[in-house]
Amino acid sequence: MALITAYKHKAQTLDNIKCEAGGFNKRTKKFTPFTEIPMGMYEVLDAITAAVEAGIVDTDTWVSQLFAGVDVFEDFLAGLACYDECYRVMDRWWQALARLAGTEHIEEGFTHTSEMADLLRETADETNQI
Repeated sequence: MALITAYKHKAQTLDNIKCEAGGFNKRTKKFTPFTEIPMGMYEVLDAITAAVEAGIVDTDTWVSQLFAGVDVFEDFLAGLACYDECYRVMDRWWQALARLAGTEHIEEGFTHTSEMADLLRETADETNQI
């Protein structure tokens, strides 16, 4: 038996915050709405998180700020709904999505990505964004 070597936790970085389909420019603090959802959902989650962390996302217009149309938003929700079947959602993504949904202080009902997608759709609908 051997002891696990001591280590310090390294926070994950947001690597891909801009891609051809849209994203966040850290230098200008401008977000280009996604025109499609790229194969790597992590690119979308990184970009959304960077924008939310930068404080540029409006609670009443985030759908149009982040997505070029309701169809792109729905594609995002469809991808998000099944994301945790293969991948995990890192804490920074969870925090950003919870802030969009207005539930950053409530973990209940916002633990599976299908619940996240449902609550984001509900929030967008309640704020007349879709």
